[in-house]
Amino acid sequence: MIEIAPQISHKGFFPLHKDGRCFIKIPKVGSTTANQVLKAGLGWEVCEGKMVDPDWECVALVRHPVDRWISGMSQWAQGASAQRVPLEESLEKMVFDVHTQPQAWWLEGVAPSLFKLESIQKLWAYLDVTTKVHNNKKDGRKHIFALDKGHEEKIKSYYADDLRLWEIAHG
Repeated sequence: MIEIAPQISHKGFFPLHKDGRCFIKIPKVGSTTANQVLKAGLGWEVCEGKMVDPDWECVALVRHPVDRWISGMSQWAQGASAQRVPLEESLEKMVFDVHTQPQAWWLEGVAPSLFKLESIQKLWAYLDVTTKVHNNKKDGRKHIFALDKGHEEKIKSYYADDLRLWEIAHG
């Protein structure tokens, strides 16, 4: 067994596995859908910690870093302990919790086949899963910031590794 994601200490996003395949869940990147479809619907099991068999085929969804950061910040801002932070200050700090940590951190230790969140049906086809489910909870709150091009460039620069992952992903 090998450990993935050594920088991550959150215990809620352990990978799922079944029949020699492993799905690495990343917060704000379809993890609710993966649990619903793979775990609840098809019997995939949660890995013990962040340990995966080196012989498993790993797959993961990735999301454009700007979209994910906005979604992650929206979720963080809705939390009980969160306070409103001005945009410029948010862009200086960038990482607030598990939902804004770089996606690349979750994939350390493996080289998974990557699929773009907006093309989740390609992942389902790859895994021979017949479903149209994607639990996208758009509710208008995710647009808590009005970003201009400079803000977006700053996010893309900070999450450059995530942007590269998104660019090479199937989609």
